[in-house]
Amino acid sequence: MHVGGPAAAYLAVHDCAHLAAVVRLAIDAGITPFILGGGSNLLVSDAGLPGLVLETWTNEDALLGHPPVPDPSAPGRFRLHAFCGLPLPRLAHQS
Repeated sequence: MHVGGPAAAYLAVHDCAHLAAVVRLAIDAGITPFILGGGSNLLVSDAGLPGLVLETWTNEDALLGHPPVPDPSAPGRFRLHAFCGLPLPRLAHQS
């Protein structure tokens, strides 16, 4: 038994602007993007994945430039904004 096959195309993105631009380009070109976080708990068919795989794992500070803000719909609670692919333990530690 193998554990996963190749991606037709692969790109690692490390910020929101780059991710948004690449997704727009892929969709405009008729390519279906598959957004992959850290990749844990994921099994891929031995046949691989068609289209474009975008890995979003990041090693940046969780809240860099995005401090927690009060949640207007839930008094006493806050909202966190973080890049997709950020390891949750890092987000929890830095929040």
